[in-house]
Amino acid sequence: MPPGHEIAREQILIIPEMAALFKGEHALLAYADDALHASNPPDLAALNLFKTNKGETDMDKIETAKKAYALAYEYEQKYGDCPQCVLAALQETIGGIDDAVFQAAHPLAGGSGLCGIGTCGALVGGMLAIGTRFGRSREKFTEKSPRRSYKLSKQLLERFVGELGSPICRGVQEHIFGRSFDLWDTKEYQEFLDKGGHVDKCPQVAAQVAEWTVEILFDADDGRVW
Repeated sequence: MPPGHEIAREQILIIPEMAALFKGEHALLAYADDALHASNPPDLAALNLFKTNKGETDMDKIETAKKAYALAYEYEQKYGDCPQCVLAALQETIGGIDDAVFQAAHPLAGGSGLCGIGTCGALVGGMLAIGTRFGRSREKFTEKSPRRSYKLSKQLLERFVGELGSPICRGVQEHIFGRSFDLWDTKEYQEFLDKGGHVDKCPQVAAQVAEWTVEILFDADDGRVW
């Protein structure tokens, strides 16, 4: 277990805020055991952020998702690099994403290296955030791969494709612009910009992914947000 997360199973069970989020003692016991073995388990302070009132939790989710949407939109307009814009927005709203993950995401923009043939960078950013929370750590690399991060990433992917038609950058461009662009070609890149590539098109995609990722993480496992 990483330093700073030395918490006992019994400590988790006695936090009163937890009871309202789980249906029965067995579910809460399962949560407690899972929390202690997670790649990035919560500390007691984080656990105390849970709300006893589901209405409050839902309101937190809505407000946090809206804030993430606005930040990702703004950052894509100002700075570009869709995966980093999504991650920056999530860093500032839900936290838990370190700068090494943010930096590593940089070359994944524009369908990988601006080539358009890979997964949309914004979608990659959302999945990286999910993996940071629920993925397998280096410490647990030799253990069975947990399925939670796959399941949550699948949810994000399916929502993305449902809204934007394809997980591939060029496919997303075709859905939004009616055509794709070679971002390495000076003329085509200028056409991309002239058609609002960084004004409202890619900003909206990044914003949507940030919003959906927040919602997925809030909903994961009966409202767990860590």
